[in-house]
Amino acid sequence: MASVGTEIYQRGVFLEKDWTNQISKDWDRDAVGAIASYFSALIPQLDSKQTPWKLSFCLDMDTPLEVIHDLGELLNFTGLQTEVMFSNGRDVDIIPKNSNKGKATVYLQDLLRSQSDATIVCGGSGNAISLFQLPSAGIRLGILTQRGAEGSAEARREFATN
Repeated sequence: MASVGTEIYQRGVFLEKDWTNQISKDWDRDAVGAIASYFSALIPQLDSKQTPWKLSFCLDMDTPLEVIHDLGELLNFTGLQTEVMFSNGRDVDIIPKNSNKGKATVYLQDLLRSQSDATIVCGGSGNAISLFQLPSAGIRLGILTQRGAEGSAEARREFATN
């Protein structure tokens, strides 16, 4: 699994086409990009970090975090089916609403006919919160790193309330 759960590879090479077909429903990357461009505090990450199913930005460090909420509200208001994630104290990813690491994990459990309680999930930033919300993971492990400290704290709070 890669790109915040928007890409799944088999044997490290082949993209799982059924997954990409599923998450492509109602995803309008160009419209999402146009909306995001209105927010000058969002600095696009390198082209190598962008994918057909993920727009990635760095948040200008002098900007209040409310801009992330405002972005999500505007995307929602326009009817675009997205999820906005904030992690590592600066990274903002916009992905299709029907994808994230948790949903990709459930997809893989079904694909592999894996027993859900035999699944181990781990993450260390805000984009991993969906993993900790899974009702179908046997072991959940949060990894706290200096780089992901803020996101990990957010994930721990979210996990503790569920």
